[in-house]
Amino acid sequence: MNATLRVGACAIVLFGAVSFVGCVLVPWLGGPSLFPADLHELCQRLMEESSRRDALEQRSQAVIEVLEGKRAAAHDVIEGRSSLAEAVGRFRRLQEQEWEGEENVPSLVVASRSDEALAQSVLAWVRMALRDDPRRDAVLHRLEAEYEATLSGPKSGA
Repeated sequence: MNATLRVGACAIVLFGAVSFVGCVLVPWLGGPSLFPADLHELCQRLMEESSRRDALEQRSQAVIEVLEGKRAAAHDVIEGRSSLAEAVGRFRRLQEQEWEGEENVPSLVVASRSDEALAQSVLAWVRMALRDDPRRDAVLHRLEAEYEATLSGPKSGA
């Protein structure tokens, strides 16, 4: 027999013996196992966490889109392309979009914000966007006048 074949055959026999001892004999004698006993549970947990990661990535992307929509709505209000009332409507749609498809969110949470609360949210976004802008005071005065005219007006008659 060729020397190369002998070395190859010895390597295969040695590998088989080591595999048998490590994978069968040692665990059978109560030693550590190459494969844990709860391997199925670990694989199942890995799949669940992978699905959870995918869901969180989708949720994160949805939140980013909502924040971008709110930024754009605030910018449109600042530039005068939309009114405060229109921005409140956009914020409401964005809020509904944010919670769309969430099973664990009660419908009360989604519909709980009043127009007044959403208007305050729009004003907060505008204030942040204009924090270093010289137009800040003029824009905020315009929006506060719109707020008083549209949202505070019906309250005074009560």
